[in-house]
Amino acid sequence: MQFEPGAGIDVRPHPHIGLATVTYLFEGEIVHRDSLGSHQPIRAGEINWMTAGRGIAHSERTGPELRRAGSRLHGLQLWVALPSASEETEPEFRHHPANASSFSPGSSALFVLVRRATADKVLEGLKPFTGKGKVFQSSLSKDDEIALRKALETP
Repeated sequence: MQFEPGAGIDVRPHPHIGLATVTYLFEGEIVHRDSLGSHQPIRAGEINWMTAGRGIAHSERTGPELRRAGSRLHGLQLWVALPSASEETEPEFRHHPANASSFSPGSSALFVLVRRATADKVLEGLKPFTGKGKVFQSSLSKDDEIALRKALETP
């Protein structure tokens, strides 16, 4: 998405409960703020993982410099439903810098998000779930990583 000078993304403060959001940018920058006191720009190649649990409010906006100059933005945000037993967990925000990930251009962003989350044990304890016949687990062996890469490359 291309923003002209003076324009940008303005997702005003709003609440979440019982889920986690995973944000990854291919291009651009968004400033995340939340009710925990987090104030974190996310840039291309970085990951923000916000667990809402029993409740969190946050906003996502284009920063003032990029708004003045105009900017491009390309990314994704996944919403992860927490298991019933974890819906009332304490809210949490984690930022993963680009150099903390094994991501390289052309590889699958979803694979990186799953790998990064499991490496940090963010998904520890989540039960496997199915989607269109594919099972994704909360911990990945080397064979599982290869299988997941292949699954993500298959249309």
